[in-house]
Amino acid sequence: VSEINSKKVAILMKIDDINQANERWKKDTEQLRRNGVIK
Repeated sequence: VSEINSKKVAILMKIDDINQANERWKKDTEQLRRNGVIK
């Protein structure tokens, strides 16, 4: 049981990392858009 739980935790941590990276990417994109670098 504990092995399954640790795998689940690892997956959740990975998902959390992806979500954080996604948020950062959105902010960066928003900034570039505001600066007129991309449309």
